[in-house]
Amino acid sequence: MHISGAKNSALKLIAAALLGQGESAIHNVPLISDIVVMSKVIETLGGSVRRDGHTLHVDTAGVDTWETPYELVSKMRASISVLGPLVARFGKARVAMPGGCNLGARKIDMHMVGMEALGVHFHTDHGYIEASTPNGLHGAYVALDFPSVGATENVLLAAVLVYMPYALAAAILTPLNHPAAHGTAWAAYEQEAAAQTPGAQRVRVLEHSDEALLWRLRLIGSAREEIIFSSFDLRADESGQDVMAALREAAARGVRVRVLVDGMNARLNLQGSAALQELAAAENVEVRLYNPVDLLRPGEINYRMHDKYILVDGSLCLLGGRNTNDRFLSRTGQAENDDRDVLVYAPQPDEHCAVRQLENYFAAIWSLEETRPVTGRDSGGTALLERYAALRSGWPEAFEPVDWSGATTPVDGVTLLHNPVGAENKTPELWDALVHLMEQGGDVLVQTPYLICSSAMYDDLRALGGGRELAFVTNSVEGGANLFGCADYLGQKEKILGCGVEVYETLCGHSLHTKAVLVGDRLSVIGSFNMDMRSAYLDTELMLVIDSPEINAQLRGVIADYQASSRLVRPDGTQTEGPAYVDVPLPAGKRALYGVLRYLVRPIRHLL
Repeated sequence: MHISGAKNSALKLIAAALLGQGESAIHNVPLISDIVVMSKVIETLGGSVRRDGHTLHVDTAGVDTWETPYELVSKMRASISVLGPLVARFGKARVAMPGGCNLGARKIDMHMVGMEALGVHFHTDHGYIEASTPNGLHGAYVALDFPSVGATENVLLAAVLVYMPYALAAAILTPLNHPAAHGTAWAAYEQEAAAQTPGAQRVRVLEHSDEALLWRLRLIGSAREEIIFSSFDLRADESGQDVMAALREAAARGVRVRVLVDGMNARLNLQGSAALQELAAAENVEVRLYNPVDLLRPGEINYRMHDKYILVDGSLCLLGGRNTNDRFLSRTGQAENDDRDVLVYAPQPDEHCAVRQLENYFAAIWSLEETRPVTGRDSGGTALLERYAALRSGWPEAFEPVDWSGATTPVDGVTLLHNPVGAENKTPELWDALVHLMEQGGDVLVQTPYLICSSAMYDDLRALGGGRELAFVTNSVEGGANLFGCADYLGQKEKILGCGVEVYETLCGHSLHTKAVLVGDRLSVIGSFNMDMRSAYLDTELMLVIDSPEINAQLRGVIADYQASSRLVRPDGTQTEGPAYVDVPLPAGKRALYGVLRYLVRPIRHLL
C-alpha cells in the first residue's frame, strides 16, 4: 500500500520553488485537485510542472512575472502562499484574493502584517493584493496577533532571501578575528613531557589505508570496558559502516561506547543514515554531535571539530589525520588520500600518559553545551551486526588477538597538544606550541596538505626560517585535490618562499592529507593540524608529540619518498626535480580556473 504525502506541505513546497531559479523535485505528492490548481498557478507565472509518478518536478527558471491569475488563485486559499516567494524574488507581487474555503471567512491580515514588518507595502485593487518593496526587504522582529500557520509560512518564505546575505556575511566575517595565543598549550606540554617515564608508552605508526582500517577494527575488537570514538567526517559508506558495525558489536557484548561526530559533517553525510540510527539506538551506546548546524546562528557555522581518534579501555588510543570513510580507509589499500595515524599503548597508564591526557580532553568536549545528543530510532534493525559477522568471516586477520607490546615500539614520551575545545574564535594555542617546538633546535621538516597562513603565522615562519633549516612537503597544484587550497598557494607562494623556507611540491599519485612535524632527530608530531588558518583559529585540533629517535628516523625515511617525487622550490625561486618526480602538465582548463580562483579566495582564505 502506498500512502500519499501531506497536501498542505506539498502546496507550500510548490510555492517555495519560486525562490529558486531552476528545477525542484518534490517527492510523494498526492494527485488531487489542489495540487493541479497550484501547478497551473506556477505555469501561468512562466514555470513548468511535470509529474513523474508520485514526484513533481517544478522548474521556475522561466518565471518572469509576479502577477497571478484571478480565476485560479481565487479558487484555492492555499494559493496565497505564492505571495511571499514572489515578493522575495521580484520585490513585488500582484496576487488575487484567495478563496476555496468552506469554513467561512478567514482573513489574511496576519500575512500582510508579518510582511509589512519586513518592508512590504500593500494595497488592494479590485480583488487583488498588490505588494511592493520601495526600500527593499529587511530583517525584522515579527509578532503575529494570533498563531497562524499560513501567515508564518508566508512570512518565512518572504524572508528567505533577506536571510541569505545576512547568513553569508555572518559566516564569513565572524571568524575574521585572530586573537593571540596565551601559551597554555605549550606550558601544558612542558609540564606533561617532563613528568613522563621513558619507555612507559609504546607507539606504532600507521601509513597505509588498509592497515589503518585493520588496526581500527583490531582496536575496537579488543575493548572490554569502554570505547571512545571521535571523527570529523564519519560516513555510512563501506569503511564507515565497517567501523560502525564493530562499534555496534562491542556494545552488544557489554562495552560502553561513546561516539562524537562533527555536527556539520553529520548533517551533510549522515542525515537519515540507517546505520547511524541503528548504532545510536543500541544499548550501551551514546552518540553526540559537536556544534550541530543552527541556521539561526550562522556566525558559528565555521567552528568545527576536526579531531580523529579512538580510545579503548584507558590504555590504548589511535590518533591522526584520517577521517572515517572510503577516501581514507580501505580493505584493499585503494583510498584516495595519503594520511597517517599513530597507535599508542600504555601498559600501565598513569595520569601523565597520552591516553589519560586524551581522556581528559574528550571529557571536556563531551560536556560542552555545543555538544548535543543524538537519539536513535529503535527499529529493531540488525544490519550492522550482520555486517560485522560477514566482515569477521571475510577478513579474519582483522579480528585476531593482538600482542600490543609486540606490535609497538617503546618511546621516551608521548604528549598531547590541542586547541581550545569551545565552538568559538580560538586562540591559536596549538600553532603557538608547534612554533615553540620548532624553535627547540635542529632542522624542521613539515608535511601538510595546505599552506594557508595569516599575517601572524607568516611572521612566525619568517622568524623560524631565518634561523634554521625549515622545509615543507605539500601538494603540488598539479596533484592537489583541494582546488581552493591550491589556488591560494599559487597566490601566496612568493610570500611563503619569502619566509626563508624550502617547499617540496609533491606529485605522488594521491592527494597528500598527512599532517606531521619533525624537529631535529628526536621529536615527531602527528595529528589533525593543517598548516592553515582553519586549524589555527577555528577548529578543534589534536597532535601527539613523540619523543623517539627511532620513530623520527622512520618518518624521515617515509617522507624522503615523498621528497623524491617532488619539485623542490627554494627561497630564491630556483627549483630542482627529485629523482622519482614525473612531470604532469597542468591542463589549460585547470590553469585558467586557478587563475580566477586565486583572486576569488582572497576574502575567504581564512575559511579554507
